[in-house]
Amino acid sequence: MADHHRGGTGGGGGYGDQHRGGGVHGEGHQLLQQQKQGAMMTALKAATAATFGGSMLVLSGLILAGTVIALTVTTPCW
Repeated sequence: MADHHRGGTGGGGGYGDQHRGGGVHGEGHQLLQQQKQGAMMTALKAATAATFGGSMLVLSGLILAGTVIALTVTTPCW
């Protein structure tokens, strides 16, 4: 008799299950939004790293050129 009573309420498909289903759909939308933000943040990080890396490459080239010019000027001609 206890099994019959438990079987009647444990079948699922009630209002509470449908309501939770709507919550899962909302969470899915939120997860998609977070994934888009994560992708945008990754792209922003890559662009920043590329810009910084390029700037450092140019700066090191200028330093190398300045060093070569300074050594050329200061080296005595025999």
